[in-house]
Amino acid sequence: MEGPSRRSGSLKVAGAVSVSLLLAFAGFTLGRMTSPDPVEPDARLPAEAPPRASPAPILQGPLGRTDLISAAAATADSFAFGIPPRGFLQGLAGRRFKIRIPFGCGGSSRDSDEPLRWDYDPDRQRLRLRVAAEDLSAVDWVQPLIGDSQAESIDVFWLSRPWTSSEECPASTSTGLGAAATGNTLGLAQVSLPTNSRVGRLKEPFTAQTRLSADGFVPEKGLHLLLEGRIANWPIGRPIACVGPDPKQRPVCLIGAELERVAVENPIDRSVLADWQL
Repeated sequence: MEGPSRRSGSLKVAGAVSVSLLLAFAGFTLGRMTSPDPVEPDARLPAEAPPRASPAPILQGPLGRTDLISAAAATADSFAFGIPPRGFLQGLAGRRFKIRIPFGCGGSSRDSDEPLRWDYDPDRQRLRLRVAAEDLSAVDWVQPLIGDSQAESIDVFWLSRPWTSSEECPASTSTGLGAAATGNTLGLAQVSLPTNSRVGRLKEPFTAQTRLSADGFVPEKGLHLLLEGRIANWPIGRPIACVGPDPKQRPVCLIGAELERVAVENPIDRSVLADWQL
């Protein structure tokens, strides 16, 4: 019996390969027919926006000395250009503030007529305090700030050395370069109108007497006047108002305020020596 010839074997191999290719093509075609069509992006839908950075937190704590000085400087700048203040200055009304004003830096002021003064008796370890605001209601240049209102008082606490953010007494009271009279140019002012409540008026000085150990008191460092309250609009509708008769001079700026607390602190340890709630 003769075995299969070489030609018949080749035909069988070729047929098997053809069947395999036919089955593979059929499977590929069937897969294309049953697989879902690819999803194309819809041009009508907006592209996905990149992730946005978290906004900076809005600080709502009480305003400090630096904040008030910066706001007053911006107002003075607007005043110099003859334009109304804009931006964040319009949102100051209602914001809380807490500042310290150093006073009595030259030592005991027994015979002084300063509105803020103290006198210390080391033998009796007794400290006497007198804190008074300055009433500007009779000053001519303040009248434009209240418009047609009839203010019973405009009580001002001046910020000493408004060109620095320091709440401490200066390291030296003399530079050796001579004196330059600059006057008061920045203050916190509370306007009392006849329609306002009489609670919290500052007509009378605050006085107190307390014992204080000589070991915990450095007269050369003076004391701190602590003021707390809220920024208030002037009757003309602004929280800060600046006036200046001469464009060559620095204007005087007054920040409207509703005082809630007046206190005196020892700058050495921040202990409260006198406290008046308004």
